[in-house]
Amino acid sequence: MKSLKLTSYAKLNLYLKVLKKLPDGYHSIFTLFERVSLSDEIKLRLLPEKEIRILIPKSRPGLAGGRNNLAYKAADLLKSEFRIRQGVEISIKKNIPVAAGLGGGSSNAATVLMGLNRLWKLNLKTERLVRIARKIGSDVAFFLYNCSFASATSRGDRVKVLRLPLKMWHIIIVPPVKVLSPLIYKAWDQGSGNRKPQSQLNPPFGNSRMAGRQERAGLTPLFEQSNIGTGKERAGLTTRKTLVKIIKTALCGKDFLQLNRALQNSMEPVARGIYPQIKKARKLLSDSGVKVIMMSGSGPAVFGLVSSRKEAYTVVKQLNKLVSWDVFVARTV
Repeated sequence: MKSLKLTSYAKLNLYLKVLKKLPDGYHSIFTLFERVSLSDEIKLRLLPEKEIRILIPKSRPGLAGGRNNLAYKAADLLKSEFRIRQGVEISIKKNIPVAAGLGGGSSNAATVLMGLNRLWKLNLKTERLVRIARKIGSDVAFFLYNCSFASATSRGDRVKVLRLPLKMWHIIIVPPVKVLSPLIYKAWDQGSGNRKPQSQLNPPFGNSRMAGRQERAGLTPLFEQSNIGTGKERAGLTTRKTLVKIIKTALCGKDFLQLNRALQNSMEPVARGIYPQIKKARKLLSDSGVKVIMMSGSGPAVFGLVSSRKEAYTVVKQLNKLVSWDVFVARTV
């Protein structure tokens, strides 16, 4: 085998809590990942010479080329670690927006690791690839597990696969701004922006009596705790397990009210303060009747959860009349 064509999927963060800054400058987080159908296409072709060659479309300005591309870094790390003499040509057809919080670069890197593991006949197990992935970026590890859902801790690279029999439909809207994750994390460190809980960004829909029942049931306090994953390790672990269980139950039951109260991205208030387009994206989805809305990663991509393919395409049709931004329909894969 001398070549491979592979699909490189995007991700959404269904839940993202920034916990603290680590001594190495990175941040400890707790997150729930979902892999979705929005994807890039990657072609790998072995070369007789030692060169690693990246081919990217000129129509994608802002996409890193050469050694700055995460796919290149993945190939270079694998090649160096196992002293591979062959080179490789990596061709990337981009559909996932760049620097949007959808994990496109991380997914490309993971896809290259898995593809070259086959082409170079290394027969490395997933955990070995994960150790290499941690040298590339925080989200890369998730894409190596070939799963639809997972939770992750530490820098987002300690991954636990979640077996959920779900296929969800989303609308993803991407404002035309490039968000740099380090800038958002720096603002978070400085306390920039409003750190109010996501449940305040997603106010309860329906009548207030229903919202009151949710609060009396203890749902809101659980998700608004600021010490998830901190304090005593045992308590933090229990909280995370409870959180995952509640979100799983809400997802499986398509309980949009509970999801609206539960899902959270603690980076969104900060990002909204820097990029007002994120607020506009959220309003566009809300005005279109979407009930569950969140920002993915450090943004600016904002996604909505809907009940069917038909509803998703109906909303996208409405949005395309209002803005010329990238708007996608995506499904769990």
